[in-house]
Amino acid sequence: SLASGQTKFPYNKYAICVKKIDIGTTLGIDELQLFGNDIKKLPDGIGGLESLVELDLVSSSFSELPETFGNLQNLEYFTIMDLNLTSLPNSFGNLKSLKYFHVGSVKDK
Repeated sequence: SLASGQTKFPYNKYAICVKKIDIGTTLGIDELQLFGNDIKKLPDGIGGLESLVELDLVSSSFSELPETFGNLQNLEYFTIMDLNLTSLPNSFGNLKSLKYFHVGSVKDK
């Protein structure tokens, strides 16, 4: 079930459109896809998603990622598309399991 403020997004069965992220409702997930939201920064709690393997941030208002992002030790696949990011946190180098990092634009497809 979706937390308050979340609605299904018809992109695929894993995608959710989020108005407000409640990290407490997402513990234990291994894949997270965030599309088209106006959140400027992921909460620091994102680093606590220990089982997260895949993260896709697409067409969102994120302008920065928290330093705790480097705590995602199981993250293997990370895609960012059409974001306002200008840099990655210093902790990005701590992502030892990362196999795939894609930066692009949905307009490229």
